[in-house]
Amino acid sequence: MTGWTLRPWNRRTKLENCPVGLFEWNGGLHLRTEYHTAAGRIDAYIVSSGEAFWGPAPQTAKSQRATMVRPVECVPSGSKLAHGGTETEQDA
Repeated sequence: MTGWTLRPWNRRTKLENCPVGLFEWNGGLHLRTEYHTAAGRIDAYIVSSGEAFWGPAPQTAKSQRATMVRPVECVPSGSKLAHGGTETEQDA
């Protein structure tokens, strides 16, 4: 069985531009889904607790979507696959 390695991107992006999957924010691991509410809130969750991810205050859909996060790829251990991102801290 193959193990897995988590590879954070070298850049951050707004949650609204983050690909579906894992992302890091404020030292924690989170999950962005493809779903959102009619009000625009992205369905994203804190991996360790299963609670909804809102990001920093104020907890509004607009603020949540604008939160800067770091996408994280999950690749087979030992993989030579390059991860996304660049060396800058700019939004995509």
